[in-house]
Amino acid sequence: MRILRFMGYPINNFSTLERMMLSQASRLQQLGHTVEIAFDGIRTAAAAQAAQAYAPDVKLHFDLPANCSLQRPWTVWAYARAARRLIAAGHFDIVHLYFDPGARVINQLARLFPNVKFLRTIGSTPVPRGTRRYLDRLKQRKWVLDLARMEKVICVGEHIGDMLVQYGVARQRIVVIPNATDVERFQRLRPHRHQQGARLRLGFVGRLNPVKNIELMIRGMGLLVREHQVRNIELTLIGDGQLRQPLEALAVAEGVADYVHFAGAVSDIPAALNDDIDVYVQASHNEGCPAAVIEAMACEVPVILSDIEGHRQVATPELHGTYFRAGDTADFVRCVLALQEDYGRYRAQAARARQHVVATYSIDAWIRQELGVYTALLAD
Repeated sequence: MRILRFMGYPINNFSTLERMMLSQASRLQQLGHTVEIAFDGIRTAAAAQAAQAYAPDVKLHFDLPANCSLQRPWTVWAYARAARRLIAAGHFDIVHLYFDPGARVINQLARLFPNVKFLRTIGSTPVPRGTRRYLDRLKQRKWVLDLARMEKVICVGEHIGDMLVQYGVARQRIVVIPNATDVERFQRLRPHRHQQGARLRLGFVGRLNPVKNIELMIRGMGLLVREHQVRNIELTLIGDGQLRQPLEALAVAEGVADYVHFAGAVSDIPAALNDDIDVYVQASHNEGCPAAVIEAMACEVPVILSDIEGHRQVATPELHGTYFRAGDTADFVRCVLALQEDYGRYRAQAARARQHVVATYSIDAWIRQELGVYTALLAD
C-alpha cells in the first residue's frame, strides 16, 4: 500500500505531532507499506533536519508552496499544481489530508484521481467562529463542501463526528479514531517529587489562545491567593500565542504576577511534566482530542479539567481525572483546594490514567485503527 499524507502547514517545530506522524509512518514501513509525508515548505531548517533524522526511512516532501491562502487565488493555483504533480508522480493508493487550507484545495483535486482513495482527519471541533450568528449555517455548509470528495472523514472524537453529521456529512463516511501519544516518550521517569503540604505546582501546555480559556486559571490563582490565603502554589504556562501580553497583564491585575510564570516554548515536554508540574490543568471551552491532556496522563500527572466533551472522552471523571464546571472559576478553585488537601488520592487516580492511555492511545493502537480504514477502502 502506498500512502501520501499532506500535513497542510510548513514545518516549524519538531514537536509532538511531527514525532507521532513519523513514528507511525516508520511502523507502517516496517509492515511493508510505503508512506510519504508532505509539508507546505520549511519555516525552520533545523526542524526539517530533525524530522528527516528521526525517520530516515520515510520520504519527506518540503517543496509545496507555503502561505497558500484562499484570499489570494494565485497561491491556491500554485499549491494545486504542485499537489497534483506530487500525487500523480507517486502512484499512491491512499492520500490522507490533515489541516486547512491545503486540505480544502486537495479536496477539489480528488476528482482528478478516481483510483485514489482520499481521506481527511478532523482534529478540532468544527464550531463556526465570529459573532455574526446568521452566517453559521453558511459556514456549516462550507464544512460539508470542503469534505465532499473524501471517502472517509476521520474524527478524533465522537462529538466532532456528531457535529459534522448535523451539518450534512453522511454518517457512513465518519470514522472515529482518537489521537495517539508516544507512551514510551511520555511516561513517569522519576518518582513524584510533590509532598503533602509542599508548594503545589500547577501547569498548562499549549497555545495561549482564546479557546483554552487561560484567563479562568489566572483568575482562579487570584482567588486562591487573595480569598483563600494560599501562598504555596504556582501556575506555569508552557507555550506561546496571541494572548500572551493580555494574560501577563491579567496576572498583574489579579495580583498574582509572582505566582504565574510564562515559560514560553519548551522543547522537552516530557521532562517538564516530570520535573516541573505536580498537577496539569486545562480550562478549554472546547477540544477535539486533547493531546496535552493525554501526555500529562501518560506521565502520571493528576489532571484537573473543564467539563467538556473533548476532555471527557479521554479521562473518565473521578477515575482518570477531576472536573470543574466549564467557565466556573470558583469550581476550579474548589478542585485545586481538594487536590492540595489530599494529593495522594489524586496520585492514585493518575496511575490509573497512565494505564488507560497505554491501552487506548498508544501509537500501535492508532496504527491498527487507521490501517483498518485504509484496507477496507481499498477492498471496496
